[in-house]
Amino acid sequence: NDYCTDEVCTIKGTCVNAVNECPWPACRYTSNNGGGCDDKNPCTVSDVCSQGVCAGTKRTCNDGITCTVDTCNSSLSTGCVYTPVDNLCKDQFNCTTEKCDAKTGCVITPHSESCDDNVPCTENVCDINKGCTFIPKDNLCDDSIPCTINTCHPTLGCVFTPNNDLCDDNHTCTDNVCNIATGCLFPPNDTLCDDSLECTINKCDSSTFECVYTPDDRLCDDKLNCTIDTCDVNKGCKFLPYDQLCDDGLECTSDFCDGQIKQCVHTPNNNKCNDGVDCTQDTCQISVGCVYQPTNICSSSIPFNSSCYVGTCEPALKTCLFQKTCLVANKLTPIFDCFEKKSSQYII
Repeated sequence: NDYCTDEVCTIKGTCVNAVNECPWPACRYTSNNGGGCDDKNPCTVSDVCSQGVCAGTKRTCNDGITCTVDTCNSSLSTGCVYTPVDNLCKDQFNCTTEKCDAKTGCVITPHSESCDDNVPCTENVCDINKGCTFIPKDNLCDDSIPCTINTCHPTLGCVFTPNNDLCDDNHTCTDNVCNIATGCLFPPNDTLCDDSLECTINKCDSSTFECVYTPDDRLCDDKLNCTIDTCDVNKGCKFLPYDQLCDDGLECTSDFCDGQIKQCVHTPNNNKCNDGVDCTQDTCQISVGCVYQPTNICSSSIPFNSSCYVGTCEPALKTCLFQKTCLVANKLTPIFDCFEKKSSQYII
């Protein structure tokens, strides 16, 4: 019964490896220092005999699982005991639960329902490596306005950005405007109508949404008083000479508007002046009109003794008036065969 000896007792009563032979059935035993033995303790290893005592070194229990507490219980046949401890799996995230599995180690279970950023357009996700994460989802934003771009901002929530390019009524004179509350609007814009003519009023018709160009003669003025200024809807201002605007009120002038020199021209016409008096020279003078100037034609047509008569033109009488007189060197001379003396004149 000495575990520290190595002996065999034969049937004849002799002990092998014993110090002395002994009578049957008694044996004497010698110690086996340094020899292997088994101390029947599962918590020791490398058991050896030392001075009649079998003992081993303390057994190290390690299952490689970080969340277990590794111990050895000598009352158990297996010795090592691996106790899972949940707290050894604890992370810094509030959205996870931590359990220690004795075979696999820490088991982290995410709970996305524990995450809420109060932003309706984010997806609330519990990530076992990051904790709560909030992923913007543009498809969760919908304002039912087709011309807005709907995006989810991670902190502001849904953002609806108007995009005018998404509005088009196919009319050239309307503004394409996206209103975030009502959608596309198409207000008329007169500035989008331009025919490059300075005398037309350009409008975008609010019923047809088409450009309308209305000519306005008042917008044409060449600063000349003998032209009719009109606006042609296709060509713009036209300045037409109009002779009637050049009437100077004189019947003997021909009045017309010269488009090249851009002013009225009044041409006198002597043929339009005739007072019916043969002894006047009939002329037309600009700004005056007909002028009837008596001539000396009466002096050359005296029907009597030319030395005793002088002919003068009397326009009022429409004829020549002949008076008796004597002219000597253009001076009155008393020639008694031509005159009879009356007072200081010699008149017959």
